[in-house]
Amino acid sequence: MNFDWVLSRKLLGLQLYHISFNGDLEGIWTPGTQAGSDTPGEAEDSSWAYPEPPMKAISVSPTVVDCFVGVFPNVARFFEKDHLPHINFFVYQPKFIGTERVVLPVTLTKDKLVWDAHITQEHRILDKVEMERVGEIEVLNTNKCRTRMTHPFNNVKNPEESVGPSGIIIKWL
Repeated sequence: MNFDWVLSRKLLGLQLYHISFNGDLEGIWTPGTQAGSDTPGEAEDSSWAYPEPPMKAISVSPTVVDCFVGVFPNVARFFEKDHLPHINFFVYQPKFIGTERVVLPVTLTKDKLVWDAHITQEHRILDKVEMERVGEIEVLNTNKCRTRMTHPFNNVKNPEESVGPSGIIIKWL
């Protein structure tokens, strides 16, 4: 797979986050398919119109809300079927040394690698990186939130798809 990436030194100072149910992941992460994730992604669902091709990477976004929107399809069932009042996640941040390769949201969108990267601002880290746990969040049940729609890959020729709820309420613990 051939795509553009930048060295993380260009991103120094940019806060990027990853959320997980697992609070014991601090340390060096090695990119893998859905690296650092403990929930399945759309890549495994061949019926999805915009599947993500397998990419050995660690997904991060500039806000925890963006991270939650990115994993929402994988966790919505906890609100819908289990009627949980909230879901807790541990929050991690990469500690870049400046040499890690990172695929930017514009490339993930342009090259049709991540259908909603223009919304979630997802970045993909392609190299080993130290991840530091920086906190824990509680995401309140989203069932009463309006659904946000977008054109996959930011292309108006694609029919709009749900990109999760709007008005997400997150509390840092």
